[in-house]
Amino acid sequence: MLNASDRDDKPAEMKINSDERQDKRLDHGIKESFPASDPVSVQVSKCSR
Repeated sequence: MLNASDRDDKPAEMKINSDERQDKRLDHGIKESFPASDPVSVQVSKCSR
């Protein structure tokens, strides 16, 4: 049987992994956009037609 600390570790661990992935994506976007004046966006939006 899992105790409360075992159940709580997984969501926190997943959040850390998600945050690390987002940080890596932001870093990559910044490197790819340099030297540009527009801010980097992680979100992708659909083009309107």
